[in-house]
Amino acid sequence: MKVFKVLCLLLVMVGCSKKVHHEYEGKNIPLGTLYVTLEYGDDFDPSQLEFEALRNAKDFEIDTVDTYHLGEYVYEMKLDGESQGFVVNVVDTHDPIIDGEATLSVELNSDLDLTTKYHGYDVVDGDLNITASAYDTSVAGTQWITLRVEDKNGRYTTQEIKLIVKDKVVIEKKPDAAFYVDGHVIVNKKYGLPDNFATAEDPVAYQAVKDLIAEMKSLGYAVDSSVAGYRTYDHQEYLYTNYVKNHGQAAADISSAKPGHSEHQTGLAFDLRSPSGALLKTEAEILWVKENAHRFGFIVRYLEGKTEITGYKYEPWHLRYMGSDATKIYESGLTLEEYYGFEG
Repeated sequence: MKVFKVLCLLLVMVGCSKKVHHEYEGKNIPLGTLYVTLEYGDDFDPSQLEFEALRNAKDFEIDTVDTYHLGEYVYEMKLDGESQGFVVNVVDTHDPIIDGEATLSVELNSDLDLTTKYHGYDVVDGDLNITASAYDTSVAGTQWITLRVEDKNGRYTTQEIKLIVKDKVVIEKKPDAAFYVDGHVIVNKKYGLPDNFATAEDPVAYQAVKDLIAEMKSLGYAVDSSVAGYRTYDHQEYLYTNYVKNHGQAAADISSAKPGHSEHQTGLAFDLRSPSGALLKTEAEILWVKENAHRFGFIVRYLEGKTEITGYKYEPWHLRYMGSDATKIYESGLTLEEYYGFEG
């Protein structure tokens, strides 16, 4: 132990945080007392040394430990005036990170640069280059791409992403003055409806939402039998005007549609309610709806984190009937705007 102390003090004399030779490990340095392993960038707590003398010391000073350099380094602490060396081993056990959407939708024959869509990063090495398996945007359909990033220590991460290549979207304006894509009426901030588009709930969609609620109730979920369904143009105008009056224009525009731009006017949209009559927001219920609504022909129309695309905040209670296409849209993880490629 005397030899170890002399070595530590010599190292401290020429400057703290000196690199330790590996032959010291397990020989002169008692593991669990004067030796601690920390993750790169973690904070150091002297109690991590589990050193009896440290716990009993009335007064101690300790060097600042730098955890932003990998490897083993000797530091000094003074316990009641006496010097003691200790070793910090800084390691990197974190795999690099890939940031980006799990599903990507592009038009047929479009140029696709994945480096602008996905970001590789490591806590030690910083930004990393991403490599990708082969993909082809000249073929419509679904493809799976494997992304890979590797840090300088050889640690790597892979991620599978779904690439949906779609034919160029065709927006059709029909004689009823509404806009359609792939047979579905579309309503958002850009595409509106005439004031006389519908007069009630679509009967097929209404039966489907009743079936959905019935199954939820049979499973013990807290959901009300009634829904907020069809709204007239005039009623939507009243709701929007009131929202602006009470909450301001900015809040209204991400929470309430302008007249002629509400999906409720189609008779194909329904807001689910809790038994109290409030909009459905409880965690268990909205998770079930998220994972099962497509089985009844519905999608959750305004997804979390997609406000910039849809123009509206997250609404887990708002369902839009899409019939047999609901499951494909749900499995894509995309909004209607992203899935069909029209503007929001």
